[in-house]
Amino acid sequence: MGLVLVNESELTTKSYPRVLVVSHNVLSPSTNMGKTMLDFFAGWNQNQIAQLYFHNEVPTADVCKSYYRMTDFDMLESIFKFTSPGAMFDQSKIDSKQMGMREDTEVQASFYQIGARRKPYVYFFRNRLWRIKRWKTKKLMSWVAECNPEVVFYAAGDYVFSMKIALDISQERSIPLVVYFGDDFYFLENTVKLSLFEQSNKKDFRKQFEKLFAHLSTFTAATDKLAEKYGGYFDKAGYAILSSTEIQQKIEKRNEVVKISYIGNVNLNRWRSLIDIGRCLKEQGLVLDVYSIEKDPEILSELTLENGVSFQGSLPPEKVKDMIRKSTIVIHVEALDERSKQSTKYSLSTKIGDSLGSGVCLFAYGPADVASIAYLLENEVAYVCTKKKKLQEQLVKILNDADLRQHYLNNALELAAVRHDLKINADLFYEMICSVT
Repeated sequence: MGLVLVNESELTTKSYPRVLVVSHNVLSPSTNMGKTMLDFFAGWNQNQIAQLYFHNEVPTADVCKSYYRMTDFDMLESIFKFTSPGAMFDQSKIDSKQMGMREDTEVQASFYQIGARRKPYVYFFRNRLWRIKRWKTKKLMSWVAECNPEVVFYAAGDYVFSMKIALDISQERSIPLVVYFGDDFYFLENTVKLSLFEQSNKKDFRKQFEKLFAHLSTFTAATDKLAEKYGGYFDKAGYAILSSTEIQQKIEKRNEVVKISYIGNVNLNRWRSLIDIGRCLKEQGLVLDVYSIEKDPEILSELTLENGVSFQGSLPPEKVKDMIRKSTIVIHVEALDERSKQSTKYSLSTKIGDSLGSGVCLFAYGPADVASIAYLLENEVAYVCTKKKKLQEQLVKILNDADLRQHYLNNALELAAVRHDLKINADLFYEMICSVT
């Protein structure tokens, strides 16, 4: 389904609808989902945006008129201490210079670490905690009424409770619901026999997901294939808006020092693919620099110089693009095992847009039948390896052939200008929201 882009003369007369964002992460450049949402709203007036979110983060970006945070620990405390859950953050409480977004105690951080491993029992008990509906307080609903949204924009995940909340607010206020899907959870195939927890979770999720799709006005997805899959199955019009970036117009001469970088999440067994690359590089006397927020000690114990990997920790958001541009090549990986492939089949990393628009050659390693690798192959915008036995050979070739690197980065810049440009994608999102209001 196409969208009509506004021309330059219309930009000054844009009328921005009031939007309530409902999501797990706060709008922020520091997390993948936070940055994706932030890019959607590029150019918006902060007085038109409010956000309800469920993670233990504090807002550091003054892009919203007001934020309302409600966490699992707020919910538990409300049950045992009979308190009203949640906290509101207005402009006076937002510190854009604050270094960290997290407010976890040591105990809370441990629980979130368990949750990050995405165990079936965590989904089961978390969804039932929120089912009690202690979240629907007079304080929250008064805040929603004061924000007076004209549309609810929900960033979907794989938890049932947040879907119910977004749907409930949209229905109660009789306003449109627009949903962003960054991944495929509904069609996720199971390669092993499901436990009782998994069976219950899947049944609850599919039931609530179908209610969500029956009600939503339109949706956007992270890839073309995901938009086609959901749109075709549920007979609803949707749009693909890919990860956004500011395009590097001038390609500067690369540094003499060889630097190979990976920036992003290492979960879903991506760390195993990084080790494959690291070991190949080690044979060439090189090392793979990995920048990630990963804290899991079991994973970090493998990302070592012994495996050709130098783990550098997380990068501040404002330094990501600079680090990419300092690199000879940047790496994108997906896991090769079947279970991980099912989890990433339709997703497209937010870092791909930054890489394609950076003026640096992208090297990718992963299976050809997951969305991100297929996208890079189809458009010939990265040198891609899909077989472990070919990895050493292809790494040597791309590192030693400057003309080949130039070929791929030229293609990447052309594609980025069409599909990943920040302004173009923000205009697409604006038109989509306006189409339902």
